[in-house]
This record gives sequence, C-alpha cells and structure tokens, in this order.
Amino acid sequence: MAGGIDHCTHDEMWGWRLKATELLKPMKVFNPCVRHFDWGEATKQNDRAWIAKEVVTLDKAEIAASDGLLVYYKEPAAGSRLTGTTMEIIHAHERGKLVVLVTPYTNLSAWIEYHCHRVFSNLEDATDFIHKFYG
Repeated sequence: MAGGIDHCTHDEMWGWRLKATELLKPMKVFNPCVRHFDWGEATKQNDRAWIAKEVVTLDKAEIAASDGLLVYYKEPAAGSRLTGTTMEIIHAHERGKLVVLVTPYTNLSAWIEYHCHRVFSNLEDATDFIHKFYG
C-alpha cells in the first residue's frame, strides 16, 4: 500500500490502510506504517540520510515482493507533496506491477494517469477490482 505518511495524522495514515487490509482479505498486504522512524531524533543527530535510505530500501523491497500496488492518493490536511507515493507508483509500474489508485481528485497529472492501470474514487471499488483481477 502506498499513500501519504509525512505530515499525516494517525487516521490519515492508518484509516484507509486498515480498511483496505480488511477489504483485501485473504490477500497479504504490506503496510509501511508498521515501521516507525524518528525523523526528529535523526535530525538532531544529523543522521537523516540513514533513515531516508532505510525507508526507501524497505519500500522498494515490499514493492518487489508484491503483485501490485494499491495507492491512496490524497493530500493530508496538513499538506504534503506526496512525492514518495508518486515515486512508488512509477517504481511499481516500471517493474510490471498492477497499480490501482484511489483518489478524490479528477484532474490528475498525466504522469500519474499513465503509470496507474486503474483509477477509482473509492476504496471499495478499487479492492473489488483487485479481487476480480487476481481471482
């Protein structure tokens, strides 16, 4: 699962992912929120590069081990550029993974639309599609 984490509230990070996990059962899902990195402490110790490497390396490993990527593409209330999410979309697509996007936005970047196989406005339709695709 890919979606906002930076600048997100607990519910913005976990809410859709917990619901998706239930809707996708019995499929196995990778939830990056289970990993916790203390960016504040890393900044104090001038060690942000190590955490960045860990985050990206683990995200790429989970994408490699997956058949597809479910993406929740919505900016958190506090604001974010969704840069990591966008890069994960391209990374997964270039590796032949199914990329399914859920978003409230109708005017997406051509880059997002090109690298997503299907775009839905709600999680239920997206997970139904995934079940049928792999069913």
